Amino acid sequence: MLYDYRDLSRDLITANGNFTSCINLLQDNYNQFTGVLKDLHDKLRRAISNTENNLKQLELEISQNNGTLAKLLAGSNQKLQQEQVSKRRMDIINELSEIEKQLENLNRDFSNSVQNIVENLNKQMLTYREMENKVKTGLEQVNSSEFSMVSPNPVLAVNQSIQTAIDTLNKIRQNIAENKVLNEITNTLDNIQ
Repeated sequence: MLYDYRDLSRDLITANGNFTSCINLLQDNYNQFTGVLKDLHDKLRRAISNTENNLKQLELEISQNNGTLAKLLAGSNQKLQQEQVSKRRMDIINELSEIEKQLENLNRDFSNSVQNIVENLNKQMLTYREMENKVKTGLEQVNSSEFSMVSPNPVLAVNQSIQTAIDTLNKIRQNIAENKVLNEITNTLDNIQ
């Protein structure tokens, strides 16, 4: 079965509605994802701060020889232990800072990527709407013109053409018959005179 061109406008309207829903869903997912990333980033910042504070406290306890760890290690080289703890604290801080930078980059790159996708989808939606309007305008012009009598169904159009031809031939036959009768009357009148 051939596609009815009158359904095209309706189908484009449906497609644009679906397209708009897709864009809205993408935007909602993007907002949710960026919220999760922001929360993760905030938690990482708090973890870095807490780790740094705890390790500083540990260093202070070792240096004052008041902490539990310092009592367990009594008699050892406290300065060496303090330096080792300090080095480990810096390693942890650097590691967590690197993770934080990576999350910031990921968040920025993802935001840029999704923004580009949304812009492209919006451009496509405008293109579809322009097509939809052109189709509507074209259908209105076709329906208001002399072509509105033409059927979109080719079989029906052929049947209509054949019927028109039969009607025309019948009129011609009738005219020929009338002309024949007129000729006979004229010949009869000529013979009478």
